[in-house]
Amino acid sequence: MSVSSRAHGLSLFCVALLMSVAWVSPASSQGAAVPPAVAPQSPLPGAGSNAKPAAPLPAMPPSPTEAARQRADLLDSLFARLHGAESRTSAQILQEAVLQLWRQSGSPSVDVLIQQADRAARSKQYQTALTILDTVVEIAPDFPEGWNKRATVLYLQGDSDRAIADIDRVLELEPRHFGALAALGMIRRANGDIKGALEAFQRVLEINPHMEEAKDAVKKLEKEAGQAI
Repeated sequence: MSVSSRAHGLSLFCVALLMSVAWVSPASSQGAAVPPAVAPQSPLPGAGSNAKPAAPLPAMPPSPTEAARQRADLLDSLFARLHGAESRTSAQILQEAVLQLWRQSGSPSVDVLIQQADRAARSKQYQTALTILDTVVEIAPDFPEGWNKRATVLYLQGDSDRAIADIDRVLELEPRHFGALAALGMIRRANGDIKGALEAFQRVLEINPHMEEAKDAVKKLEKEAGQAI
């Protein structure tokens, strides 16, 4: 398969994998909680009438463990709402919120590298993007999106075996990654594995039932599987 054909085939999930998604604040998608106003403290006894109230102490940032728990809870909530979305617009907003959350590595350095890799990939400078993403997965091996993006670039370069290996790593870290599953389905289909491709796209719809491209893929693959029988 030529590079141009593979790039066309990636239309199912290229927004999630390579292109910069529109900013959707995960907090706003759920309705961000507004912290209560902090009432000014009364002056200490004996202080003059011009004494200024003591400033409230700044909130302590969550620990890494607590931050990870909050992130997991937010993803669980977004996926539950995505599965039950009653309109295409609502589903798209929730999907974008999930994608944006996945893009947040928690490391400013990694985020910058990801942005550089995105720019290189959009310019079809795939080797440059791959070099950057090699660094990302080395310094942030538990960040699913680093592996996901490297899988995309490897596929665009024609290295399906390594792409599948990276997709497997993505799904170990985030089993609900519908973008990686869609990529797996397309690679399997390109390799002639109709049954395996159908299973991958069916799994996509179990996670994200509003992904129209996956619905179309399932219909086509079911027809191909029937003809094969």
